[in-house]
Amino acid sequence: MSLEEELTKIRPHKDTLLSIGVFDGVHLGHEHLISHLSESARKRDMLIGVLTFNRHPEEILSPPGKLCYLITLEQRRQLLQSLHPDFVVVLPFTRETAETTAREFIILLQKHLRMRGLVIGPNFTLGNNKAGNVATLQKMGQEMGFTIDVVPPLEIKGIMVSSTTIRLALHDGNIKRVNMLLGRPFSLEGKIIPGVGQSTIIGFPTANLDVASQQCLPANGVYATLIQINNKRYFSLTNIGGKATLGRVISQASMEFKNVQFVETHILDFTGNLNGVNVKIQFLEHLREELVFDNINDIRSQINDDIKQAKAIFENLPEYGQETK
Repeated sequence: MSLEEELTKIRPHKDTLLSIGVFDGVHLGHEHLISHLSESARKRDMLIGVLTFNRHPEEILSPPGKLCYLITLEQRRQLLQSLHPDFVVVLPFTRETAETTAREFIILLQKHLRMRGLVIGPNFTLGNNKAGNVATLQKMGQEMGFTIDVVPPLEIKGIMVSSTTIRLALHDGNIKRVNMLLGRPFSLEGKIIPGVGQSTIIGFPTANLDVASQQCLPANGVYATLIQINNKRYFSLTNIGGKATLGRVISQASMEFKNVQFVETHILDFTGNLNGVNVKIQFLEHLREELVFDNINDIRSQINDDIKQAKAIFENLPEYGQETK
């Protein structure tokens, strides 16, 4: 579907104020921007609109395989809607979209969404070759009858909140920083799939999460986590790794996966077969880096230590098995 065809689906009954972006992660910086958008729109008696793209522009403009997402498109849509705009529009980002000029884009927004203003960050760009920067848009606004409101970026403890900053922290395994900038625990969602059986042999069965290929994952290691199964949450330990730790001890066949990240969760005080069940895993703290062991007894000893360390973190959290709201 083309950009214009998607815009025609929204028929606002009065003028609108818009924010546009990928909004990957829908972090506190995005919430800060949309809060300003909402306040400005109400003062001007306009509708609040948020426009996002189904793909990051870098997927089209950069070499493949270089980009990962903090959340899925559906999660992004839900989180944006939770900020209570009047409408959220998911626009297709295609080669055609990339070649649309800033002026052409603005004309479409005015024609279909009754756009009378944009609320943007200082580094915002729009249109082909990113030509629609703040200065250009301000000049166009004077000519075409719309306003530009530039919102300074949000900083927390001296750190600028951005999707890029969060991705870098995630790559480093700095979950505390990730969660601080997101304003909520980083999470992974997906279906549980069968594993290779190594963890059961060791005595600590795990649920293996099937994650999308473009999902950003934390650095390899072990994390204290919460896992949501249906409407209940349980304390858990999640290992992000390439199987090399267990593969060297038990099965050389699994070593072919050494360059692939796996997500395995051991759920405390839980029994049952979860294969095919959709779950959500929330990351609380990084416990340790991924290790390679010489024998199974050493692995068992380390996992027991991991559980003790995680339980100290869980002590201040609601009891596992708690019903979620």
